[in-house]
Amino acid sequence: AFGVCFVGMMVFFFARYGLLGFVHLYNYLIFLFALLICLWGIPFIYLSAGTVLAVLLTSVLLAVSTAITYEYTRKQFATGKTMSVSVKNGYKKCFWHIFDIHIALAAFSFVLYAIALPGLSAFAFTLGLGTLFSGVCALAIGRLNWASMMAFTKNQSGFCRFKKVEVEDDE
Repeated sequence: AFGVCFVGMMVFFFARYGLLGFVHLYNYLIFLFALLICLWGIPFIYLSAGTVLAVLLTSVLLAVSTAITYEYTRKQFATGKTMSVSVKNGYKKCFWHIFDIHIALAAFSFVLYAIALPGLSAFAFTLGLGTLFSGVCALAIGRLNWASMMAFTKNQSGFCRFKKVEVEDDE
C-alpha cells in the first residue's frame, strides 16, 4: 500500500509540477522519517493494520495539503506576481484552510484515543500524531524546502511549471 501511494504521489507531483516534485519528495521523507522515529519510541504503539492505515492516511493528508498549497501559489503566479511573492501569498491564502483541517482531525483523533478500545486507540493516537506532523510539514517545512531549493535555480517558473496568464490590451 505504501509503495502504490508513494509512486502515485510522486508521479502526480512530478507530472504536474516538474522539479517542484523534489520539494514534495523531500518534505514527505522528512514527515515519514520523523513520524516513524516518534512512533518507534512510544511503547504502546505496535505494528498493526490500524497503525499502518493511520500512517497511510496522514501521508495522503500531507500530499493533498501540499497540492492545495501549490495550486494557490500557481494562481498567484498566473496573475503576474513574482515567484517569491506568489509563494508567500499562496501560503498565506491557504494557511487557515489547511490549519483548520489538521487541527480538527488531530482533535478528533486524540478524543477517539481517549475513549477507544485498545486496538482502536493505537490507530487513533497514530492518526493524531501523524496529523500534527503532516500540518507542520505542509505549512512550515514544505515552505522552507521550497525556498531553499528554488534559491539554486535560475528559471523559477520553469522549476515549478507555472505559467503567467497573458492578458491582451484592446487599445
